[in-house]
Amino acid sequence: MRWGRALILYRYVKTDGLLHRGRDARVSIALANSGHLQIGLILPRNEATSVYKEFQQAGHEGLQHMFYWSEDYQDH
Repeated sequence: MRWGRALILYRYVKTDGLLHRGRDARVSIALANSGHLQIGLILPRNEATSVYKEFQQAGHEGLQHMFYWSEDYQDH
């Protein structure tokens, strides 16, 4: 497996319009691609509640979610 040379980093992404418990959060997102595989790392950057922060506070670590692209969305 060969990873692309560049890791794309988005610092302090403001999630306008995507609210969790009535508040929006700031996060940093890093993306890397290898062929059809994409890895994304998401880091909460403020004290606002978010699905990512709640996942960490519950004592979890590692995979929080997984997704895939479908060629024919209606059949899945």
